[in-house]
Amino acid sequence: MPIFAWSARGGVPAAGYPAFDALLTGNLLPEDAADGLRPVAEAIAAPNGAPASSELAAEASVLAVYPAARSAGLVNLSVHAAGGTPCSRPC
Repeated sequence: MPIFAWSARGGVPAAGYPAFDALLTGNLLPEDAADGLRPVAEAIAAPNGAPASSELAAEASVLAVYPAARSAGLVNLSVHAAGGTPCSRPC
């Protein structure tokens, strides 16, 4: 059994199980979350937001380079049969 450096009872936000269920199912908006859960709700909601312009700045060059890299064998999407993890080297 693992031993944690923090108390199992300390630092738990004052929120009930319905709040945790809503958080994990994506049904708790950050503005509706309790103060202790707000950072987690924001982190879960962030990938669902619209991309920032800086995230799209290199999209055209990536889309142009990727097919060439894939056909040259520089990108490998194979999966190891045993572990199910993507290959980091040519398989």
